[in-house]
Amino acid sequence: MSAGETLGSSDTTATSGDLPGLFCGDGVVNEDEECDDGNVLDGDACRNDCTRRWIVFITSEPLKQGKFNGITGADYECRHRATNMFLPNGERYMAWVSTSVVQPADRMYHARGPYVLVNGQQVAANWDALTSGTLEHPINVTEQSETVDVAVWTGTDITGMRIPNTQHCSDWTYNDTDQTGWLADGTATDAFWTRGVEAICGASAAIYCFEQP
Repeated sequence: MSAGETLGSSDTTATSGDLPGLFCGDGVVNEDEECDDGNVLDGDACRNDCTRRWIVFITSEPLKQGKFNGITGADYECRHRATNMFLPNGERYMAWVSTSVVQPADRMYHARGPYVLVNGQQVAANWDALTSGTLEHPINVTEQSETVDVAVWTGTDITGMRIPNTQHCSDWTYNDTDQTGWLADGTATDAFWTRGVEAICGASAAIYCFEQP
C-alpha cells in the first residue's frame, strides 16, 4: 500500500514496499516516509501520511548583488539567516540558485510533502508541484516572517534546471554592469517566480532559501 492509503477504518496509514508490519504511525521512519512521529495527528510537524512540511523563505535585507561568493556564499546566506531565526534544520538550508554547472534539480531534496512559508502559507504541495510552473502562493515572506516585494537572483528555470547561455554573474562572483544574471519576481506565482529577466550583475536582489533534510 502507498503512504496515502488507509488500513481499513483506522487512522493508521501503511507504507509501500514489501516489508510487512511497517506502517505510517509506527514511530519508525521507513524508506518511503519523510518522518514518523508515532501518531496520526495532522497538525504537528509530521503529517498523518508521514510526509512533513518544508520551509522556504526569501532573504530579508540587506539584498544581494550578483557577487555573493557563488553557491557556497548563497547557501551560507540561507543557513545563517535560518539559524538566527531558529528555523528547523537551520544548518541545512540551500539557495535556489544555479551556476554554469550546478542546479537545484540536482542538488536539492525533492520533497514529497508541502513547501510552506515561515508564516505557514503553502507554496506547493511537493517538488513536482513546485516545478510545475505555478505556485499556490509567492515566495515573498522572509525568514523574519515579513512580506516583501523584491527581485530574486535565481539563474534557474521552473524545472529547477539552470538557464543556459547566460553568465550567471561569473557564477555569482561578479557584481559589475558588463555581465548579466537572471532575476525573478518574488511576488509571482507563474513562471516568473524563478525565470524572470536577464539583468546586470550590479543590481540588488534577494535569494530563495529551501529547507533540506
